[in-house]
Amino acid sequence: MQTTMNLLEKAFSLHPAPFWTERLKLARQTLHTAKTRGHLSPAIAGALAEELGQNPDEWIVVAALESEKASACKERMLKRLQSAVRSYFNRTVALGFRGKKPQRQPQQAAQGRASSRAC
Repeated sequence: MQTTMNLLEKAFSLHPAPFWTERLKLARQTLHTAKTRGHLSPAIAGALAEELGQNPDEWIVVAALESEKASACKERMLKRLQSAVRSYFNRTVALGFRGKKPQRQPQQAAQGRASSRAC
């Protein structure tokens, strides 16, 4: 399963940390601290995913689960998330999805513009 550190590494492969710090309007040490701790906050993960053209909702969920302490509930939710990801992958493969960005409905596009403001 993907982790927020995978997301951060992808971002760093495109641009250095100072670029993302400025782009997301973060304190200078924020990304370094996240890397040291081994996970991003849900808000930063969502904003970074959005900047990288990925689904921020999925990354917010991944970040929230990463920050949880080990428990039976966390394990249950991780299994559910993995199952949902597999199901999504199988569905897109079955539909012949070839890396094209899905077209949003006009109502969703308007909502997306309203939520795409900087953090």
